[in-house]
Amino acid sequence: MRHRFRLIGFSAIATILFGAASSNAALLISFDGPGYSTSGSTPTVVGTNGSSIKGQGDTAVKWDDPGTNFAVVANAGNGGNNNALVTATSQTSTQSITYTPSLSSLGAASFSTASRQDFSLDVRLVSNGGLSGGTELYRLQIGLQSSSIYPVYLRFTANGNVVAVNGANQTQLTMSGALADNQYHTLSGSIDYSTSTYTLALDGEAKGSAISFATAGVTSYGQFKLNVRQTSATAGIAIDNVSAAVVVPEPGMLGLAGFGTGLVLLRRRRSAGVRSR
Repeated sequence: MRHRFRLIGFSAIATILFGAASSNAALLISFDGPGYSTSGSTPTVVGTNGSSIKGQGDTAVKWDDPGTNFAVVANAGNGGNNNALVTATSQTSTQSITYTPSLSSLGAASFSTASRQDFSLDVRLVSNGGLSGGTELYRLQIGLQSSSIYPVYLRFTANGNVVAVNGANQTQLTMSGALADNQYHTLSGSIDYSTSTYTLALDGEAKGSAISFATAGVTSYGQFKLNVRQTSATAGIAIDNVSAAVVVPEPGMLGLAGFGTGLVLLRRRRSAGVRSR
Protein backbone atom coordinates (compact mmCIF):
# COMPACT_ATOMS: atom_id res chain seq x y z
CA MET A 1 0.00 0.00 0.00
CA ARG A 2 2.86 2.35 0.79
CA HIS A 3 4.39 1.58 -2.61
CA ARG A 4 1.14 2.52 -4.36
CA PHE A 5 0.96 5.80 -2.46
CA ARG A 6 4.47 6.67 -3.63
CA LEU A 7 3.58 6.00 -7.27
CA ILE A 8 0.47 8.16 -7.09
CA GLY A 9 2.40 10.92 -5.39
CA PHE A 10 5.11 10.90 -8.04
CA SER A 11 2.50 10.99 -10.83
CA ALA A 12 0.85 13.99 -9.25
CA ILE A 13 4.21 15.76 -9.09
CA ALA A 14 4.78 15.06 -12.79
CA THR A 15 1.39 16.58 -13.57
CA ILE A 16 2.26 19.67 -11.55
CA LEU A 17 5.63 20.07 -13.22
CA PHE A 18 4.80 19.20 -16.81
CA GLY A 19 1.13 18.56 -17.44
CA ALA A 20 -0.74 21.59 -16.10
CA ALA A 21 -1.67 23.73 -19.05
CA SER A 22 -4.65 25.46 -20.60
CA SER A 23 -4.24 24.28 -24.20
CA ASN A 24 -6.76 21.64 -25.31
CA ALA A 25 -6.57 22.11 -29.07
CA ALA A 26 -4.04 22.69 -31.78
CA LEU A 27 -3.87 24.10 -35.26
CA LEU A 28 -3.61 21.40 -37.91
CA ILE A 29 -3.16 22.17 -41.59
CA SER A 30 -3.23 19.11 -43.84
CA PHE A 31 -4.15 21.04 -47.05
CA ASP A 32 -7.04 18.61 -47.54
CA GLY A 33 -9.96 20.36 -45.84
CA PRO A 34 -12.27 23.28 -46.64
CA GLY A 35 -10.56 25.88 -48.80
CA TYR A 36 -8.73 23.33 -50.92
CA SER A 37 -10.01 21.50 -53.97
CA THR A 38 -8.44 19.02 -56.37
CA SER A 39 -9.41 17.25 -59.55
CA GLY A 40 -7.94 14.46 -61.60
CA SER A 41 -5.88 11.44 -60.62
CA THR A 42 -2.49 12.96 -61.42
CA PRO A 43 -0.74 15.74 -59.50
CA THR A 44 -2.83 18.82 -60.10
CA VAL A 45 -1.92 22.35 -59.14
CA VAL A 46 -4.71 23.97 -57.17
CA GLY A 47 -4.23 27.59 -58.13
CA THR A 48 -0.82 28.86 -59.16
CA ASN A 49 -0.93 31.90 -56.90
CA GLY A 50 -0.13 31.08 -53.32
CA SER A 51 -2.00 34.13 -52.07
CA SER A 52 -5.25 32.40 -53.00
CA ILE A 53 -4.53 29.46 -50.70
CA LYS A 54 -6.75 29.40 -47.63
CA GLY A 55 -5.63 27.93 -44.35
CA GLN A 56 -7.28 25.47 -42.00
CA GLY A 57 -7.93 26.35 -38.40
CA ASP A 58 -8.39 29.99 -39.38
CA THR A 59 -10.31 29.51 -42.61
CA ALA A 60 -10.10 33.19 -43.51
CA VAL A 61 -6.35 33.37 -43.06
CA LYS A 62 -4.27 32.99 -46.19
CA TRP A 63 -0.88 31.60 -46.87
CA ASP A 64 0.60 34.84 -48.14
CA ASP A 65 2.75 34.35 -51.22
CA PRO A 66 3.79 37.48 -53.13
CA GLY A 67 4.22 35.52 -56.33
CA THR A 68 3.59 32.10 -57.80
CA ASN A 69 6.27 30.20 -55.92
CA PHE A 70 3.95 27.87 -54.00
CA ALA A 71 0.76 25.95 -54.67
CA VAL A 72 -1.35 23.18 -53.15
CA VAL A 73 -0.77 20.03 -55.21
CA ALA A 74 -2.93 16.92 -55.26
CA ASN A 75 -1.41 13.53 -54.53
CA ALA A 76 1.78 15.15 -53.25
CA GLY A 77 1.11 14.81 -49.52
CA ASN A 78 2.52 12.40 -46.97
CA GLY A 79 0.75 9.23 -47.95
CA GLY A 80 0.53 9.95 -51.67
CA ASN A 81 -3.23 10.37 -52.06
CA ASN A 82 -3.63 13.71 -50.33
CA ASN A 83 -2.60 17.32 -50.83
CA ALA A 84 0.56 19.16 -49.86
CA LEU A 85 2.01 22.65 -50.14
CA VAL A 86 4.68 22.44 -52.85
CA THR A 87 7.06 24.91 -54.45
CA ALA A 88 6.02 25.60 -58.02
CA THR A 89 8.31 25.63 -61.04
CA SER A 90 10.42 28.69 -61.79
CA GLN A 91 10.65 29.65 -58.13
CA THR A 92 12.44 32.89 -57.37
CA SER A 93 15.12 33.37 -54.72
CA THR A 94 14.16 35.37 -51.60
CA GLN A 95 10.42 34.86 -52.20
CA SER A 96 8.46 33.33 -49.33
CA ILE A 97 5.10 32.12 -48.13
CA THR A 98 3.84 32.80 -44.61
CA TYR A 99 0.97 31.69 -42.42
CA THR A 100 -0.11 33.76 -39.41
CA PRO A 101 -2.26 31.80 -36.95
CA SER A 102 -4.46 33.40 -34.34
CA LEU A 103 -3.86 32.61 -30.69
CA SER A 104 -7.26 30.95 -30.40
CA SER A 105 -6.45 28.60 -33.29
CA LEU A 106 -3.37 27.55 -31.33
CA GLY A 107 -5.59 26.48 -28.45
CA ALA A 108 -4.88 29.28 -25.98
CA ALA A 109 -6.83 32.28 -24.75
CA SER A 110 -3.75 34.20 -23.65
CA PHE A 111 0.00 34.24 -24.01
CA SER A 112 2.83 34.93 -21.60
CA THR A 113 6.57 34.41 -21.52
CA ALA A 114 5.88 31.30 -19.46
CA SER A 115 4.10 29.78 -22.48
CA ARG A 116 5.37 26.96 -24.65
CA GLN A 117 4.64 26.46 -28.36
CA ASP A 118 4.74 22.92 -29.70
CA PHE A 119 5.08 22.43 -33.45
CA SER A 120 5.30 19.68 -36.04
CA LEU A 121 5.35 19.41 -39.82
CA ASP A 122 6.12 16.84 -42.50
CA VAL A 123 8.82 17.87 -44.96
CA ARG A 124 10.03 16.28 -48.19
CA LEU A 125 12.92 17.57 -50.28
CA VAL A 126 11.53 16.81 -53.74
CA SER A 127 14.67 17.80 -55.67
CA ASN A 128 17.88 19.73 -55.09
CA GLY A 129 17.71 21.16 -58.60
CA GLY A 130 21.13 19.82 -59.49
CA LEU A 131 22.79 21.82 -56.71
CA SER A 132 25.15 20.17 -54.26
CA GLY A 133 26.79 20.28 -50.86
CA GLY A 134 25.64 22.73 -48.25
CA THR A 135 23.96 25.11 -50.71
CA GLU A 136 20.90 26.48 -48.93
CA LEU A 137 17.74 25.70 -50.92
CA TYR A 138 15.07 26.74 -48.42
CA ARG A 139 14.77 28.13 -44.95
CA LEU A 140 11.95 27.73 -42.45
CA GLN A 141 11.27 30.09 -39.59
CA ILE A 142 8.77 29.19 -36.88
CA GLY A 143 7.31 31.64 -34.39
CA LEU A 144 8.33 34.57 -36.58
CA GLN A 145 7.36 37.94 -35.06
CA SER A 146 9.14 40.06 -37.66
CA SER A 147 11.84 39.70 -40.29
CA SER A 148 14.48 40.02 -37.56
CA ILE A 149 12.80 38.36 -34.54
CA TYR A 150 12.13 34.61 -34.47
CA PRO A 151 12.97 31.64 -32.22
CA VAL A 152 13.37 28.78 -34.74
CA TYR A 153 15.45 29.06 -37.92
CA LEU A 154 16.05 25.93 -40.02
CA ARG A 155 17.93 25.61 -43.30
CA PHE A 156 17.33 22.84 -45.84
CA THR A 157 20.41 22.25 -47.97
CA ALA A 158 21.12 20.53 -51.29
CA ASN A 159 22.73 17.50 -49.59
CA GLY A 160 19.58 16.87 -47.57
CA ASN A 161 20.83 18.35 -44.31
CA VAL A 162 18.56 20.19 -41.90
CA VAL A 163 20.56 22.87 -40.10
CA ALA A 164 19.42 24.90 -37.09
CA VAL A 165 21.17 28.27 -37.02
CA ASN A 166 20.94 31.51 -35.10
CA GLY A 167 20.54 35.05 -36.34
CA ALA A 168 24.31 35.44 -36.68
CA ASN A 169 24.34 32.47 -39.09
CA GLN A 170 26.15 30.27 -36.59
CA THR A 171 25.27 26.58 -36.78
CA GLN A 172 23.69 25.21 -33.62
CA LEU A 173 22.64 21.77 -34.84
CA THR A 174 23.04 19.77 -38.06
CA MET A 175 20.91 16.75 -38.93
CA SER A 176 23.05 15.28 -41.71
CA GLY A 177 21.17 13.76 -44.64
CA ALA A 178 17.83 14.06 -42.86
CA LEU A 179 15.98 14.79 -46.12
CA ALA A 180 18.35 13.13 -48.59
CA ASP A 181 16.12 10.14 -49.40
CA ASN A 182 13.32 12.08 -51.18
CA GLN A 183 10.83 10.88 -48.55
CA TYR A 184 8.67 12.69 -46.03
CA HIS A 185 10.12 13.20 -42.57
CA THR A 186 8.54 14.80 -39.53
CA LEU A 187 10.25 17.73 -37.87
CA SER A 188 8.88 18.59 -34.45
CA GLY A 189 9.83 20.50 -31.36
CA SER A 190 8.81 22.70 -28.49
CA ILE A 191 9.57 26.41 -28.11
CA ASP A 192 10.09 27.38 -24.47
CA TYR A 193 9.64 31.12 -24.12
CA SER A 194 10.62 31.09 -20.45
CA THR A 195 14.14 29.85 -21.22
CA SER A 196 14.51 31.18 -24.81
CA THR A 197 15.34 27.69 -26.04
CA TYR A 198 13.67 25.00 -28.12
CA THR A 199 13.91 21.29 -28.77
CA LEU A 200 14.07 19.57 -32.16
CA ALA A 201 13.24 16.01 -33.19
CA LEU A 202 13.33 14.07 -36.46
CA ASP A 203 10.66 11.39 -36.93
CA GLY A 204 10.08 11.42 -33.18
CA GLU A 205 13.76 10.96 -32.28
CA ALA A 206 15.23 13.78 -30.23
CA LYS A 207 18.07 15.53 -32.03
CA GLY A 208 18.60 18.69 -30.01
CA SER A 209 17.57 20.13 -26.67
CA ALA A 210 17.99 23.60 -25.21
CA ILE A 211 18.80 25.07 -28.64
CA SER A 212 19.11 28.82 -28.20
CA PHE A 213 16.57 31.08 -29.90
CA ALA A 214 17.79 32.24 -33.29
CA THR A 215 17.37 35.88 -32.27
CA ALA A 216 16.79 37.89 -29.12
CA GLY A 217 13.62 39.82 -28.40
CA VAL A 218 11.09 37.02 -28.93
CA THR A 219 8.05 37.84 -26.77
CA SER A 220 5.13 36.19 -28.56
CA TYR A 221 4.01 33.39 -30.84
CA GLY A 222 4.27 34.12 -34.55
CA GLN A 223 4.20 32.99 -38.16
CA PHE A 224 5.35 29.99 -40.12
CA LYS A 225 7.53 31.28 -42.96
CA LEU A 226 9.06 29.20 -45.75
CA ASN A 227 11.60 31.06 -47.84
CA VAL A 228 13.09 30.17 -51.26
CA ARG A 229 16.86 30.66 -51.39
CA GLN A 230 17.70 29.63 -54.97
CA THR A 231 16.12 30.65 -58.29
CA SER A 232 15.40 27.31 -59.93
CA ALA A 233 12.90 25.56 -62.17
CA THR A 234 13.69 22.11 -60.81
CA ALA A 235 14.46 22.34 -57.08
CA GLY A 236 11.45 21.60 -54.93
CA ILE A 237 10.17 21.05 -51.41
CA ALA A 238 6.82 19.81 -50.08
CA ILE A 239 5.19 20.57 -46.73
CA ASP A 240 2.29 18.67 -45.17
CA ASN A 241 0.50 18.30 -41.82
CA VAL A 242 1.57 21.54 -40.17
CA SER A 243 0.50 21.64 -36.54
CA ALA A 244 1.08 23.96 -33.63
CA ALA A 245 -0.26 24.62 -30.15
CA VAL A 246 0.48 27.21 -27.49
CA VAL A 247 0.53 25.71 -24.01
CA VAL A 248 0.00 28.18 -21.17
CA PRO A 249 0.73 27.05 -17.57
CA GLU A 250 -2.26 27.38 -15.27
CA PRO A 251 -2.00 30.14 -12.63
CA GLY A 252 -0.03 28.99 -9.61
CA MET A 253 1.46 25.94 -11.27
CA LEU A 254 4.93 27.44 -11.60
CA GLY A 255 4.96 28.21 -7.90
CA LEU A 256 4.12 24.59 -7.13
CA ALA A 257 7.05 23.33 -9.18
CA GLY A 258 9.50 24.00 -6.36
CA PHE A 259 7.16 22.27 -3.94
CA GLY A 260 7.09 19.22 -6.21
CA THR A 261 10.88 19.17 -6.44
CA GLY A 262 11.06 19.25 -2.66
CA LEU A 263 8.76 16.23 -2.42
CA VAL A 264 10.96 14.30 -4.85
CA LEU A 265 14.07 15.08 -2.80
CA LEU A 266 12.28 14.12 0.41
CA ARG A 267 11.21 10.80 -1.12
CA ARG A 268 14.81 10.10 -2.20
CA ARG A 269 16.12 10.84 1.30
CA ARG A 270 13.54 8.55 2.90
CA SER A 271 14.32 5.81 0.39
CA ALA A 272 18.02 6.16 1.13
CA GLY A 273 17.27 5.91 4.84
CA VAL A 274 15.30 2.68 4.34
CA ARG A 275 18.11 1.13 2.28
CA SER A 276 20.71 1.98 4.95
CA ARG A 277 18.88 0.15 7.70
